[in-house]
Amino acid sequence: MKKHEVEDLSTQISNIISSNINLSKASIALYYPVNNEVDIRDLSNKWRKALLPVFNFETKKIRFAIWDSYLEVNKYGIHEPKDPVFDLDIDYVFVPLVAFNQDLHRIGYGGGAYDKTIEFYRNHIKPSPKFIGVAFSSQMAEFSPEEFDQILDGIITEDGIIGSL
Repeated sequence: MKKHEVEDLSTQISNIISSNINLSKASIALYYPVNNEVDIRDLSNKWRKALLPVFNFETKKIRFAIWDSYLEVNKYGIHEPKDPVFDLDIDYVFVPLVAFNQDLHRIGYGGGAYDKTIEFYRNHIKPSPKFIGVAFSSQMAEFSPEEFDQILDGIITEDGIIGSL
């Protein structure tokens, strides 16, 4: 996909998010896009609180830290807060993906970090945030989930919402 296509479709997706979630009252975790992922960073200043994932590649778990202006690139090329202040108070976690299916399963980059994180939040944090996949409609695919794959609450593409917010 060309850069201008990614930008145009990302704007459409951001608009769908903005139209369906009360921006001023929500605490969100989003991500810093890589590899032509949907870019929803423009939403970071519209929310009550915005967080970014901080990956622990040894445990394959993610914690979310308040997004301040100081970011650094980790060894896998992912932008993270430089001096993270972690927070569990999150209403929505926007999850990047490589592919998704109609049953709200996702394929990521193969490490299982988001699956482990979703499972942890759902089992230990109440109320658990909503986990919303963010993708281009062209990323929809037919596949069977693995045993450890977690189902998302919803997926947002430029065509609309699958599942619920």
